[in-house]
Amino acid sequence: MAILATASLVFYSFSGAQAIITLIVSLCMNYAFGQMIRRSSGRIRTTITLTGIVLDLAILGYFKYFNFFIDQWNFLGGNISIAQIALPAGVSFYTFTQIAYLADTYLERKASSSFLSYVLFVTFFPHLIAGPIVHHSEMMPQFEKRRPPSANCIAAGITIFTIGLAKKIFLADKLALFVKPVFGSAVTASPDMVTAWLAASCYTMQIYFDFSAYSDMAIGLGKMFGIASLTISPRHTNPHPSSSSGGVGTLPSPVFYGTTSTFRWAAIARRQPARSSTSY
Repeated sequence: MAILATASLVFYSFSGAQAIITLIVSLCMNYAFGQMIRRSSGRIRTTITLTGIVLDLAILGYFKYFNFFIDQWNFLGGNISIAQIALPAGVSFYTFTQIAYLADTYLERKASSSFLSYVLFVTFFPHLIAGPIVHHSEMMPQFEKRRPPSANCIAAGITIFTIGLAKKIFLADKLALFVKPVFGSAVTASPDMVTAWLAASCYTMQIYFDFSAYSDMAIGLGKMFGIASLTISPRHTNPHPSSSSGGVGTLPSPVFYGTTSTFRWAAIARRQPARSSTSY
């Protein structure tokens, strides 16, 4: 477990010094909040949970939207000169993974509480950069079994990973070759209606195959290590299922679906009054 966690951190460190420092700070902060939540009760427990979630969202918002607001301010006549903030790789995914951990801790659904297992849970490299988001209680028991994956599991993992890689290279990236020039030229000249609709449709398919490809590769790598919990929802392998192209944009992202749906149903269940097992 220690070797795999270290390898995952080394893998992420290639994103740059700022990225790995941000990740380590986020890991320490959320683990500390998780321990405080576990040891508290009542309103204090709720307050600690909400504080941790708000801090996570504040950090995420800073990296994702600080440059945007500065650009908009300067566009409206401001004169703020500041270096652009680099967006750490995978910050959205590991932030929401840790928010899920805090919520699981609050709901008393998490598994072990050692710092090493927590680091591995968040940084496990197949899902660190592009998801999917998983629950601590689903993933960690599989690591703790410490059984080597079977030959069939490794073969299945290689197959799924190869399918995902093919989707990325031969479908998503090829569609991008058409989409990018059309969107780029729209800044100076509007494309005709047919080209615009075709580019929009191709962009939809590009996003579809990007999500599907990354999820397949994460699932395949997970299976090579004997981890099956990365396949927590059919939406990971079949993202954005819809009866029409117009409905795709209204559906939740596949990497968030399994986690968010769990908490939605948990909230509903907690509000329902206890029912008698006898029906009339």
